[in-house]
Amino acid sequence: MAKITISEAVGLTRVSESTIRRDIKSGKVSSEKDEKGYRRIDTAEVQRVYGITPPPEHHLADPDSQKVITLLENQVADLKAQLEISHARETAWLDEKSKLLDLLSAEKAEKRALLPPLNEKTRKSPNWIQRLVGAR
Repeated sequence: MAKITISEAVGLTRVSESTIRRDIKSGKVSSEKDEKGYRRIDTAEVQRVYGITPPPEHHLADPDSQKVITLLENQVADLKAQLEISHARETAWLDEKSKLLDLLSAEKAEKRALLPPLNEKTRKSPNWIQRLVGAR
């Protein structure tokens, strides 16, 4: 059978944790420690000693809860639609950015073509500090 923690046993039985720990200590409930040193109880043992109480289902049958669930589902659908719109807008902006960068690099290339080529005569002569330290 499956082994469960003491907290899980509390959730299944509606018995307090201190009661389960006391029953383990007295030997009424058998348990074992796992490799990490935590107490584990077999589900059959929990069923034998306490009986497993099913969780109450009344909170889902409440009409107000159904309204809240429907409202939350609608909000999730709206948020998904907004997310899709945001992704489409981001894609459009990235495309526009790419086009603008291409235009900019083409304009830079045109400006470079208009400038005269640099050669020894058009290059600026070094100033006195550059000549002093030998920089070219």
